[in-house]
Amino acid sequence: MASIGKIQAALAAATNEVTLAAANINFDFTLIKCEAPKEFKILGSALSKNRKDNAECGPIHVTAQRLGALFDGLCPSTPHLLKTYGTRVSEIAQEAKKTHQPELETSMFAAHTGVDGTSIWAAATSSPTALHVQLLACMLARVWPASEAVSVWFELVKERRRQIEKKWEENEALPYATLSAATQSEISRSSLAEWDASARSWLRTADRIKVKQQDQLMLLIANVNIPVNNEMAVYHSVISAWKCALDSMENLLTGMPQAANNGPCLLALSAWHIYPDILAVAEASDPHRFRDPLVPPGGELTLGLAYPGGAEGRGVFWSLSLAHLNYYGRPVSRHARLNFQSRRISFDQFTQAVFRALLSHWGLLGPMAEYPARFFVSLRNSFQRAADNPESNDALRIICSRMLRDTSNVVNILTRAATEFLEARDFKEDLIHKLMAFGSKRASQFIHPTLNRKFFGFDDPPSILSLLKGPEERVLFLRRIASDSESHRGFFLIRYFNPESSGQRSQRTQRLCGFASAHQYVTGNQGLGDQSIFHHARWAPRCFLDGAFHEHEKITEISEETSLMYSIQDNEFSMPNTSSGSDSQLRTYQFVFGHRDSAAIYADKVLLSPHRRFPSGLLRLPTIEDLIWCLDSDMFAMDKVVCHFNELLHVPTPQVETMRALSVAHQVYRTLPDATISTRVMNSPMHLTKWAQLAIGCQPRMKLDQFPHLPIDQKVALACVAYMEGGVDIDPQLLDKAFAIAYEDSIYVSMQLICDPWDKPSSQELKRIAGNVWRPGLTLLIPPQEPIISSQEDSSWHVVSNNDFNELPENHFSKTSMHLSFTEYYVPLVQYDDTQGQDNQIYLLEAVVSVETWNDIIDPPARNNVIRAHGSWLARLAAAAISVQARLCRGEGGDNELSYISVLPRKICWACFGRSLYIQESTYIPTTSHIPGRVRTMVY
Repeated sequence: MASIGKIQAALAAATNEVTLAAANINFDFTLIKCEAPKEFKILGSALSKNRKDNAECGPIHVTAQRLGALFDGLCPSTPHLLKTYGTRVSEIAQEAKKTHQPELETSMFAAHTGVDGTSIWAAATSSPTALHVQLLACMLARVWPASEAVSVWFELVKERRRQIEKKWEENEALPYATLSAATQSEISRSSLAEWDASARSWLRTADRIKVKQQDQLMLLIANVNIPVNNEMAVYHSVISAWKCALDSMENLLTGMPQAANNGPCLLALSAWHIYPDILAVAEASDPHRFRDPLVPPGGELTLGLAYPGGAEGRGVFWSLSLAHLNYYGRPVSRHARLNFQSRRISFDQFTQAVFRALLSHWGLLGPMAEYPARFFVSLRNSFQRAADNPESNDALRIICSRMLRDTSNVVNILTRAATEFLEARDFKEDLIHKLMAFGSKRASQFIHPTLNRKFFGFDDPPSILSLLKGPEERVLFLRRIASDSESHRGFFLIRYFNPESSGQRSQRTQRLCGFASAHQYVTGNQGLGDQSIFHHARWAPRCFLDGAFHEHEKITEISEETSLMYSIQDNEFSMPNTSSGSDSQLRTYQFVFGHRDSAAIYADKVLLSPHRRFPSGLLRLPTIEDLIWCLDSDMFAMDKVVCHFNELLHVPTPQVETMRALSVAHQVYRTLPDATISTRVMNSPMHLTKWAQLAIGCQPRMKLDQFPHLPIDQKVALACVAYMEGGVDIDPQLLDKAFAIAYEDSIYVSMQLICDPWDKPSSQELKRIAGNVWRPGLTLLIPPQEPIISSQEDSSWHVVSNNDFNELPENHFSKTSMHLSFTEYYVPLVQYDDTQGQDNQIYLLEAVVSVETWNDIIDPPARNNVIRAHGSWLARLAAAAISVQARLCRGEGGDNELSYISVLPRKICWACFGRSLYIQESTYIPTTSHIPGRVRTMVY
């Protein structure tokens, strides 16, 4: 095979002997193919057959050839970079192949799984310039959204063709391939979109494999603030950044230190997954050692220059004026930024950001974040104690146990986020702190500010007191509040009521109250050498004191008449001086803190005179630390706490609706552990999305133990993934027929299509498959309206098996295979917005599944029959699906038809099953497993 270099040299010899019209010939770029450099060979072997064929002779190969020819001569020679890049992509592809799930090799998605290195292999088998162009594709895909990146490509191609035409008119020498690429019809936007989509898919895969190095690099980039360049014109800006990146990386890979005074080099590092040691001058610290074996000694990058800008504007930024983004209108200015917020995060990391957004919504900023984190940990521990305590009532134990078992309950979600934050608080460089800071910045966008009660209503003293177990716990809590007012010792008094009538103002005349000291008294001789004794005091009727344990308290019994007399007084009352014990001196106490009908602190009016307008200012408000103390001391009545949360959940505030939406998303993503989420979802309220509104609206009143049990179906789950993956809010009602979503390097498919039909996964359960369907943007797979079943051949009667069933677990369909293919039905669904852009990013794609012809199943016998596919989930699934469809094609359907399909468990006692079947048929006992008088096809 001739090398591309020799072909181009031969073509160049005849350049000036032809006219522009003669050059406009049908030059077939699919015929030009060179052998890929040896460093890329492992990548090529890791690609699926379909991807490799497309890369070597398919549409993307043509795109790579034409782009390589079109931009030939613009870039410097970079032999070290191309060699290193080939080694790195092969290393990544090899690692990615190890994570391949073997059970998917027999599924209908087998041909679409695996690494998408199609654009890289297409470039490697085209020319060195094509590899340079692929490197540029990764740079653009890293920082620009898909629609804007395609517009950039369109302008680059258009401007490059104009330059070539100008050079031709000026009689400059041009390679024949370049001239042919320029004079042929323009490269379509769809071809450029597929080229960009392949690069995006590769970036996602490489980021997963190099997640540790990529996270470290992005943290370093987040500390700078530099532009790619100052050009707004697309062609000049992009070509300049491209050349700069190639030069800088080539120098680094030859062992020459570089200073990153602008953004292209950093953008290239993140897009090409090459990691030299980096010295950040601003941090005045040792270089960050990546120890990348592909970077030679001396290849060190220095970060020094930073443009002014706040924390929100950190990273590498790029501004361009896009003339071909929309169908009509003036050029549109667009700005992109590469920083921590432009990365993708896992769902657990997403909950960290949401947790911090909630704290910011409550006004808990900075170091105060530690206290709510400890609160959630203590709250869950309290629920655990209530579930484990045999003395708890049965209803409470059931509620707590149910809530604790379900990982999608919001208490469990927030507790996990809180625990991870607490574990990382001493490691300031941990990624969690970046996530928390990001969530704090996005709090006002993610949760609309409101005047609703903060921190679940726990900032209200009457609410806190009402949730405590009884009067003793309330007294202890109020004493803790008063303990910070030691300078006013002796001026505060606590009045509390018996629990039986607590909170019943209408029965106040029949209620008894008691009194307790707010501060400890000093007793004992105060002389020299004598030790003072501190203790509390209590004044209460006998019924309050019986059975109660008041250690280190001085007890004074009062009559029930006295107690009743004081209980009917509201804001103030007068009583003898409690500190001196003298009955001759009366002191008047006025309410300052607490709950008058439960337990409250009253202050001596003598003390109140300077504070008459604001008496409550004498005491501090409860803090989250007080709540933690109550939880850890087991002072809360957890049944009351459950009721408190239930009442809170009935009020549709932004914080409650956000938690409900978070619970819905968790139900979807708990079966998708390796999925990632776009940080763009933090830019708008998640609870206002169409999928969240549909799920939440179906059950507006929710209880704490029912929190995760929202009615989620497949269309809601797919809409949720579309939003979290691509940032697009699709109405779930439009996804009624969709069974999978493909986006960049992931296919999210209903679990029902890749498991045994007996397993019966929930409707919202999805599975992520590493792969794609070779389409740009977000693709929704839908089935055809009327699937086709092969017609029964007249001559097939002699191959149909009529053997009696031997009850053995056999698989007669071991060679079964299912193949997913696509029709020409590929239509846009919705636009991202109303800007009338040229590149739609959401499409419906009709998909069909083909299975070999099974005459026995298409035309089953007119009696009970068994399809023997034991041990093969794929064959059982295919047999069940074809049986149902064949039944519909025969015109059968509904409850009154004479045949139906049953899927049997993997293990079954045929003796018992046979007797049951005989009894049902002979006695006509209708059951859910068999209906007498009908023929049953059983999949075993």
